[in-house]
Amino acid sequence: MQALAQGASVEFGDGSGGVRHSMTEFHGGQLFIVQAGDGAHLALLCEESADPGVVGHQMTELVEQIGEHLRAEPRGGVQGSASS
Repeated sequence: MQALAQGASVEFGDGSGGVRHSMTEFHGGQLFIVQAGDGAHLALLCEESADPGVVGHQMTELVEQIGEHLRAEPRGGVQGSASS
């Protein structure tokens, strides 16, 4: 989902490819995803009655506090696989 949002951002946004927030609303809940550091994202599931503005704001504040400590190194090949 985040890759789809990234592609839409490049195509229809300012061309920088930056995605701030992604939100999916479904029967019974909501899914929020925000970029949270180098290669890292913060995802949250909540009830459908949650206020999206409040949830997004709280997630942004959390990322601002801890985002510099979050990073995910690129995945490498599995050791012992044919591609290694």
